[in-house]
Amino acid sequence: MNKKKGCLLIILFMVFVVIIIPWLIDRNEIIITNLVNDNIKFLNESINEKNYDRIYQIKRVKKIRKYSFDENETFIDFFCNGVGIAPSGAYFGFYYTSLDKPRGFQSGNETLEKNEKYWEWKEVNGDNYYKTKRIKAHWYYYEAGF
Repeated sequence: MNKKKGCLLIILFMVFVVIIIPWLIDRNEIIITNLVNDNIKFLNESINEKNYDRIYQIKRVKKIRKYSFDENETFIDFFCNGVGIAPSGAYFGFYYTSLDKPRGFQSGNETLEKNEKYWEWKEVNGDNYYKTKRIKAHWYYYEAGF
């Protein structure tokens, strides 16, 4: 009887990994894209007024990080959600970039390659990845996995 329970638990875990986790990841992209689209006026006003902390009023925004490179470029990361535990977690959010160009995770300098849907970076000898997608002018969705 214990072997049957063990096998059932393994099967349920595999179903969870194969079906549920990818569904949650796709769902995050839809939710975050809708969040930006639904709040675009508020988001743009907050950026123009440099009142970034008021964006915490949007329920799903959990952490805001501002990166300044020089007076010509502003990058602000809005972390919304994460799943998994180290070393296999995924992070989801959106960002604003004054230059309206896709950037690496937390404004990193990874070389991004464009495909049909995203700009992506994949670790050559590992499983780390990052992808980003334009939602509106200056606003981008991101997903990073480590």
